[in-house]
Amino acid sequence: MANWQGFTLTEKGLQLQAKINAGLATLHFTKISIGSGSSSSSSSLTDLVKREKDLTIASCTVDGSIVKLVSTLTNAGITKSFKEREIGLFATDPDDGEIMFAYMTDTDPDTMPAEGSATVVSKRMTLNLAFSNTGNVSAVLDSGQLVTFADIKTATNDLKLKDNSDSKIASTSWVRGLLNHWKSFKVSQVSDFAEGIIQKLALTSAITAISSLQTNSWFGQLLKMVLTASGVKYNIAQNGYVCLGSFFGGLIIQWGIIYQDTTNADVSKKIIMPLSADMLIMGACSCETYACNTAIGPLNRTGSSFMYRQQAWSSGSVITDWIVLCR
Repeated sequence: MANWQGFTLTEKGLQLQAKINAGLATLHFTKISIGSGSSSSSSSLTDLVKREKDLTIASCTVDGSIVKLVSTLTNAGITKSFKEREIGLFATDPDDGEIMFAYMTDTDPDTMPAEGSATVVSKRMTLNLAFSNTGNVSAVLDSGQLVTFADIKTATNDLKLKDNSDSKIASTSWVRGLLNHWKSFKVSQVSDFAEGIIQKLALTSAITAISSLQTNSWFGQLLKMVLTASGVKYNIAQNGYVCLGSFFGGLIIQWGIIYQDTTNADVSKKIIMPLSADMLIMGACSCETYACNTAIGPLNRTGSSFMYRQQAWSSGSVITDWIVLCR
Protein backbone atom coordinates (compact mmCIF):
# COMPACT_ATOMS: atom_id res chain seq x y z
CA MET A 1 0.00 0.00 0.00
CA ALA A 2 1.36 3.42 -0.95
CA ASN A 3 2.97 5.48 1.81
CA TRP A 4 4.21 8.75 0.28
CA GLN A 5 6.38 10.72 2.70
CA GLY A 6 5.59 14.25 1.51
CA PHE A 7 7.47 16.66 -0.74
CA THR A 8 10.93 18.01 0.08
CA LEU A 9 12.26 21.02 -1.83
CA THR A 10 15.43 20.32 -3.77
CA GLU A 11 18.37 22.74 -3.69
CA LYS A 12 17.19 24.20 -7.01
CA GLY A 13 13.70 24.36 -5.56
CA LEU A 14 14.90 26.27 -2.48
CA GLN A 15 16.71 28.76 -4.73
CA LEU A 16 13.56 29.30 -6.79
CA GLN A 17 11.46 29.67 -3.64
CA ALA A 18 13.84 32.36 -2.40
CA LYS A 19 13.36 34.26 -5.66
CA ILE A 20 9.59 33.89 -5.30
CA ASN A 21 9.65 35.21 -1.73
CA ALA A 22 11.73 38.16 -2.88
CA GLY A 23 9.23 38.92 -5.64
CA LEU A 24 11.74 38.13 -8.40
CA ALA A 25 9.87 35.14 -9.85
CA THR A 26 6.51 33.40 -9.97
CA LEU A 27 5.78 29.74 -9.33
CA HIS A 28 5.10 28.08 -12.68
CA PHE A 29 4.81 24.28 -12.62
CA THR A 30 5.48 22.36 -15.84
CA LYS A 31 4.96 18.64 -15.12
CA ILE A 32 4.94 15.81 -12.63
CA SER A 33 7.20 12.79 -13.13
CA ILE A 34 7.07 9.37 -11.51
CA GLY A 35 9.97 6.95 -11.20
CA SER A 36 11.17 3.68 -9.69
CA GLY A 37 14.46 4.84 -8.12
CA SER A 38 15.29 5.99 -4.61
CA SER A 39 17.81 8.30 -2.95
CA SER A 40 18.91 9.07 0.61
CA SER A 41 19.91 12.61 -0.39
CA SER A 42 16.88 14.01 -2.17
CA SER A 43 17.80 17.68 -1.73
CA SER A 44 20.79 17.41 -4.09
CA LEU A 45 18.85 15.69 -6.87
CA THR A 46 18.20 17.54 -10.11
CA ASP A 47 16.07 14.77 -11.62
CA LEU A 48 14.47 11.48 -10.65
CA VAL A 49 16.85 8.61 -9.96
CA LYS A 50 15.05 6.45 -12.53
CA ARG A 51 12.34 8.26 -14.45
CA GLU A 52 9.51 6.03 -15.73
CA LYS A 53 6.81 8.43 -16.93
CA ASP A 54 6.03 12.15 -17.22
CA LEU A 55 2.53 13.29 -16.25
CA THR A 56 0.71 16.39 -17.39
CA ILE A 57 -1.15 18.67 -14.98
CA ALA A 58 -4.95 18.78 -15.20
CA SER A 59 -5.52 21.67 -12.79
CA CYS A 60 -3.63 24.02 -10.49
CA THR A 61 -5.46 25.96 -7.76
CA VAL A 62 -4.40 28.10 -4.81
CA ASP A 63 -6.25 28.26 -1.49
CA GLY A 64 -4.41 30.56 0.89
CA SER A 65 -0.95 29.07 1.28
CA ILE A 66 -1.95 25.69 -0.19
CA VAL A 67 -1.26 24.90 -3.83
CA LYS A 68 -3.23 21.92 -5.17
CA LEU A 69 -2.14 20.12 -8.34
CA VAL A 70 -4.28 17.42 -9.96
CA SER A 71 -3.06 14.85 -12.46
CA THR A 72 -3.87 11.33 -13.68
CA LEU A 73 -1.51 8.37 -13.78
CA THR A 74 -2.33 5.50 -16.15
CA ASN A 75 -0.34 2.53 -17.38
CA ALA A 76 -0.80 3.58 -21.00
CA GLY A 77 2.56 3.40 -22.75
CA ILE A 78 4.21 1.44 -19.90
CA THR A 79 6.20 -1.41 -21.49
CA LYS A 80 7.52 -2.95 -18.24
CA SER A 81 6.02 -2.95 -14.74
CA PHE A 82 7.79 -0.93 -12.05
CA LYS A 83 7.55 0.15 -8.41
CA GLU A 84 6.21 3.70 -7.90
CA ARG A 85 8.96 4.83 -5.54
CA GLU A 86 9.51 8.51 -6.41
CA ILE A 87 7.69 11.58 -7.68
CA GLY A 88 9.28 14.77 -8.93
CA LEU A 89 7.52 18.11 -9.33
CA PHE A 90 9.04 20.35 -11.99
CA ALA A 91 8.84 24.13 -12.36
CA THR A 92 10.38 26.93 -14.39
CA ASP A 93 13.25 28.98 -12.94
CA PRO A 94 13.81 32.36 -14.65
CA ASP A 95 17.57 31.73 -14.68
CA ASP A 96 17.96 27.94 -14.97
CA GLY A 97 14.91 26.94 -17.03
CA GLU A 98 13.03 23.81 -16.02
CA ILE A 99 14.16 22.39 -12.68
CA MET A 100 12.98 19.66 -10.31
CA PHE A 101 11.36 21.84 -7.68
CA ALA A 102 10.35 19.16 -5.15
CA TYR A 103 10.86 15.44 -4.59
CA MET A 104 8.86 12.78 -2.75
CA THR A 105 9.44 9.08 -2.02
CA ASP A 106 7.28 6.12 -1.08
CA THR A 107 8.47 3.57 1.51
CA ASP A 108 5.80 1.02 0.55
CA PRO A 109 5.36 1.53 -3.20
CA ASP A 110 2.58 0.20 -5.39
CA THR A 111 3.42 -1.67 -8.58
CA MET A 112 2.50 -0.09 -11.89
CA PRO A 113 1.69 -2.91 -14.36
CA ALA A 114 2.62 -2.75 -18.01
CA GLU A 115 0.06 -1.75 -20.60
CA GLY A 116 -1.80 -4.75 -21.98
CA SER A 117 -1.65 -6.71 -18.72
CA ALA A 118 -4.76 -7.95 -16.91
CA THR A 119 -4.94 -4.73 -14.86
CA VAL A 120 -5.84 -1.35 -16.36
CA VAL A 121 -4.69 1.50 -14.10
CA SER A 122 -6.07 5.03 -13.94
CA LYS A 123 -5.20 6.94 -10.76
CA ARG A 124 -6.45 10.43 -10.01
CA MET A 125 -3.60 12.16 -8.11
CA THR A 126 -4.01 15.29 -5.99
CA LEU A 127 -0.79 16.88 -4.70
CA ASN A 128 -0.99 19.53 -1.97
CA LEU A 129 1.93 21.83 -1.20
CA ALA A 130 2.05 24.39 1.63
CA PHE A 131 4.06 27.62 1.20
CA SER A 132 4.72 30.59 3.42
CA ASN A 133 4.51 32.85 0.37
CA THR A 134 3.14 31.37 -2.84
CA GLY A 135 3.21 34.54 -4.89
CA ASN A 136 1.63 34.11 -8.33
CA VAL A 137 1.18 30.40 -9.04
CA SER A 138 0.48 28.85 -12.45
CA ALA A 139 1.03 25.59 -14.30
CA VAL A 140 1.20 24.15 -17.79
CA LEU A 141 -2.25 22.55 -18.04
CA ASP A 142 -3.22 19.67 -20.30
CA SER A 143 -6.76 20.15 -21.63
CA GLY A 144 -6.81 16.52 -22.76
CA GLN A 145 -6.38 15.16 -19.24
CA LEU A 146 -8.88 12.63 -17.98
CA VAL A 147 -11.94 14.33 -16.50
CA THR A 148 -14.25 12.89 -13.87
CA PHE A 149 -18.01 12.89 -13.70
CA ALA A 150 -17.69 15.29 -10.78
CA ASP A 151 -15.77 17.66 -13.08
CA ILE A 152 -18.64 17.53 -15.55
CA LYS A 153 -21.25 18.30 -12.90
CA THR A 154 -19.14 21.19 -11.60
CA ALA A 155 -18.73 22.63 -15.07
CA THR A 156 -22.43 22.35 -15.88
CA ASN A 157 -23.30 24.38 -12.81
CA ASP A 158 -21.65 27.32 -14.59
CA LEU A 159 -23.40 26.72 -17.90
CA LYS A 160 -26.42 28.88 -18.66
CA LEU A 161 -28.44 26.59 -20.90
CA LYS A 162 -32.07 26.83 -21.95
CA ASP A 163 -32.71 23.22 -20.93
CA ASN A 164 -32.86 23.04 -17.13
CA SER A 165 -34.77 19.75 -16.83
CA ASP A 166 -33.66 17.04 -14.44
CA SER A 167 -32.81 14.80 -17.41
CA LYS A 168 -30.55 17.37 -19.06
CA ILE A 169 -27.64 14.91 -19.14
CA ALA A 170 -29.45 13.15 -21.99
CA SER A 171 -30.69 16.24 -23.80
CA THR A 172 -29.09 17.40 -27.03
CA SER A 173 -28.77 21.03 -25.95
CA TRP A 174 -27.13 20.08 -22.66
CA VAL A 175 -24.53 17.89 -24.36
CA ARG A 176 -23.89 20.50 -27.05
CA GLY A 177 -23.38 23.18 -24.40
CA LEU A 178 -21.00 20.95 -22.47
CA LEU A 179 -18.96 20.14 -25.56
CA ASN A 180 -18.72 23.82 -26.43
CA HIS A 181 -17.61 24.50 -22.85
CA TRP A 182 -14.91 21.84 -23.08
CA LYS A 183 -13.51 21.98 -26.59
CA SER A 184 -11.30 18.95 -26.04
CA PHE A 185 -13.82 16.89 -24.07
CA LYS A 186 -14.17 13.28 -25.19
CA VAL A 187 -16.38 10.57 -23.71
CA SER A 188 -13.43 8.18 -23.88
CA GLN A 189 -11.46 10.46 -21.54
CA VAL A 190 -13.88 10.24 -18.61
CA SER A 191 -12.21 8.28 -15.82
CA ASP A 192 -15.06 7.66 -13.35
CA PHE A 193 -18.08 7.89 -15.62
CA ALA A 194 -19.67 4.72 -14.20
CA GLU A 195 -21.20 6.61 -11.28
CA GLY A 196 -22.90 9.07 -13.59
CA ILE A 197 -24.20 6.36 -15.92
CA ILE A 198 -25.67 4.42 -12.99
CA GLN A 199 -27.36 7.56 -11.69
CA LYS A 200 -28.79 8.26 -15.12
CA LEU A 201 -30.08 4.71 -15.62
CA ALA A 202 -31.68 4.75 -12.17
CA LEU A 203 -33.62 7.89 -13.08
CA THR A 204 -34.54 6.80 -16.61
CA SER A 205 -37.79 4.96 -17.30
CA ALA A 206 -37.83 1.99 -19.69
CA ILE A 207 -39.79 3.99 -22.28
CA THR A 208 -37.25 6.82 -22.19
CA ALA A 209 -34.38 4.34 -22.51
CA ILE A 210 -36.01 2.68 -25.54
CA SER A 211 -36.64 6.08 -27.12
CA SER A 212 -32.97 6.95 -26.62
CA LEU A 213 -31.90 3.71 -28.28
CA GLN A 214 -34.02 4.51 -31.31
CA THR A 215 -32.29 7.84 -31.83
CA ASN A 216 -28.69 8.84 -32.32
CA SER A 217 -28.57 10.68 -28.99
CA TRP A 218 -25.49 10.69 -26.79
CA PHE A 219 -27.24 8.63 -24.11
CA GLY A 220 -28.62 6.24 -26.74
CA GLN A 221 -25.14 5.60 -28.08
CA LEU A 222 -23.89 4.82 -24.58
CA LEU A 223 -26.73 2.34 -24.03
CA LYS A 224 -25.86 0.65 -27.32
CA MET A 225 -22.24 0.38 -26.17
CA VAL A 226 -23.38 -1.31 -22.92
CA LEU A 227 -25.60 -3.78 -24.80
CA THR A 228 -22.84 -4.56 -27.31
CA ALA A 229 -20.39 -5.18 -24.46
CA SER A 230 -22.88 -7.64 -22.91
CA GLY A 231 -22.91 -9.68 -26.13
CA VAL A 232 -26.13 -8.45 -27.74
CA LYS A 233 -26.00 -8.90 -31.54
CA TYR A 234 -28.27 -10.06 -34.32
CA ASN A 235 -28.58 -10.94 -37.99
CA ILE A 236 -32.14 -10.60 -39.23
CA ALA A 237 -31.97 -12.70 -42.39
CA GLN A 238 -33.55 -15.79 -43.90
CA ASN A 239 -31.00 -17.81 -41.92
CA GLY A 240 -30.28 -15.60 -38.92
CA TYR A 241 -29.97 -15.27 -35.16
CA VAL A 242 -30.52 -13.01 -32.15
CA CYS A 243 -28.03 -13.11 -29.24
CA LEU A 244 -29.65 -11.69 -26.10
CA GLY A 245 -26.34 -11.27 -24.25
CA SER A 246 -25.19 -11.91 -20.69
CA PHE A 247 -28.13 -9.97 -19.20
CA PHE A 248 -30.40 -12.82 -20.42
CA GLY A 249 -28.16 -15.79 -19.66
CA GLY A 250 -26.48 -15.76 -23.06
CA LEU A 251 -29.58 -17.18 -24.79
CA ILE A 252 -29.36 -17.34 -28.60
CA ILE A 253 -32.31 -17.84 -30.95
CA GLN A 254 -31.41 -19.13 -34.42
CA TRP A 255 -33.62 -19.94 -37.40
CA GLY A 256 -33.47 -20.87 -41.05
CA ILE A 257 -35.07 -22.49 -44.08
CA ILE A 258 -34.25 -25.90 -45.58
CA TYR A 259 -34.87 -26.60 -49.26
CA GLN A 260 -35.00 -30.34 -50.04
CA ASP A 261 -35.84 -32.38 -53.16
CA THR A 262 -37.37 -35.75 -52.19
CA THR A 263 -38.77 -38.86 -53.84
CA ASN A 264 -40.92 -40.82 -51.39
CA ALA A 265 -38.02 -41.41 -49.03
CA ASP A 266 -36.61 -40.63 -45.62
CA VAL A 267 -33.86 -38.02 -45.78
CA SER A 268 -31.47 -37.09 -42.96
CA LYS A 269 -29.35 -34.00 -43.29
CA LYS A 270 -26.83 -32.12 -41.18
CA ILE A 271 -27.81 -28.45 -40.83
CA ILE A 272 -25.11 -25.86 -40.13
CA MET A 273 -26.44 -23.03 -37.96
CA PRO A 274 -25.57 -19.38 -38.75
CA LEU A 275 -23.80 -19.03 -35.38
CA SER A 276 -21.81 -21.60 -33.43
CA ALA A 277 -23.10 -22.25 -29.88
CA ASP A 278 -21.65 -23.81 -26.74
CA MET A 279 -24.87 -25.66 -25.88
CA LEU A 280 -27.99 -26.56 -27.89
CA ILE A 281 -31.16 -26.54 -25.76
CA MET A 282 -34.06 -27.43 -28.05
CA GLY A 283 -35.29 -27.15 -31.64
CA ALA A 284 -38.40 -27.39 -33.76
CA CYS A 285 -39.30 -27.41 -37.47
CA SER A 286 -42.35 -27.19 -39.69
CA CYS A 287 -42.87 -28.47 -43.25
CA GLU A 288 -44.73 -26.13 -45.59
CA THR A 289 -46.47 -28.98 -47.47
CA TYR A 290 -48.89 -31.66 -46.30
CA ALA A 291 -46.98 -34.31 -48.25
CA CYS A 292 -44.17 -34.82 -45.73
CA ASN A 293 -43.22 -35.14 -42.08
CA THR A 294 -40.17 -33.38 -40.65
CA ALA A 295 -38.30 -33.62 -37.36
CA ILE A 296 -35.13 -32.37 -35.70
CA GLY A 297 -33.27 -35.30 -34.31
CA PRO A 298 -31.33 -35.44 -31.04
CA LEU A 299 -29.46 -32.17 -30.70
CA ASN A 300 -25.72 -32.15 -30.21
CA ARG A 301 -24.86 -30.68 -26.81
CA THR A 302 -22.18 -28.51 -28.36
CA GLY A 303 -21.20 -27.36 -31.80
CA SER A 304 -22.66 -25.49 -34.71
CA SER A 305 -25.00 -28.05 -36.30
CA PHE A 306 -27.95 -30.40 -35.76
CA MET A 307 -29.51 -33.36 -37.57
CA TYR A 308 -32.73 -32.86 -39.54
CA ARG A 309 -34.94 -35.74 -40.77
CA GLN A 310 -37.60 -35.50 -43.45
CA GLN A 311 -40.02 -38.24 -44.53
CA ALA A 312 -41.65 -37.44 -47.88
CA TRP A 313 -44.77 -39.09 -49.28
CA SER A 314 -44.44 -37.62 -52.74
CA SER A 315 -41.65 -36.37 -54.94
CA GLY A 316 -40.83 -32.73 -55.42
CA SER A 317 -39.30 -29.77 -53.64
CA VAL A 318 -40.08 -29.36 -49.94
CA ILE A 319 -39.46 -26.23 -47.84
CA THR A 320 -39.03 -26.54 -44.06
CA ASP A 321 -38.67 -23.78 -41.49
CA TRP A 322 -36.60 -24.48 -38.37
CA ILE A 323 -35.78 -22.67 -35.09
CA VAL A 324 -33.28 -23.58 -32.38
CA LEU A 325 -32.62 -22.26 -28.86
CA CYS A 326 -29.03 -22.40 -27.69
CA ARG A 327 -26.40 -20.57 -25.69
